[in-house]
Amino acid sequence: MKTIYLAVVEQLKTKVPALRWIDADMGQLDFYEMRPSVAFPCALIDIDLPECVDNSELVQMCDVAITIRLAFEPAGQANGAAPESVQTKALAMWDTVSAVFSALQGFGTAEFGGLSRQSQTNEKREDNIKVVKQVWTATFEEEVIIEEEV
Repeated sequence: MKTIYLAVVEQLKTKVPALRWIDADMGQLDFYEMRPSVAFPCALIDIDLPECVDNSELVQMCDVAITIRLAFEPAGQANGAAPESVQTKALAMWDTVSAVFSALQGFGTAEFGGLSRQSQTNEKREDNIKVVKQVWTATFEEEVIIEEEV
């Protein structure tokens, strides 16, 4: 999973320069006192293996689910009465969300198959931080590493 995480981080760093913070999701947006310990906009990544099937005694084919929480600070009004320049700034987050989709859809490496976005939802929050949650899936083969005794 470390290989997948590092590949996704590198792809986001390279293809989505608007992201100022890319990290593993350790609850930074959920457990804080004054302000989350991230720079906005940020991408927080969590990786799960919802299903693994044995190919042999030492090899499994795994489905991987990668959850990316894209978080944005409030950036002004997007209502129809706001000036266009204010709306543009407030809605710029959607450009970042689209850039993440473009960077990750179909992205894969020799270690895992191409990513496919399965869902995108908005979290309802009380702190005015806008969080867009994307869930991505792929498959990969994992083999038991046997260390030889010396």
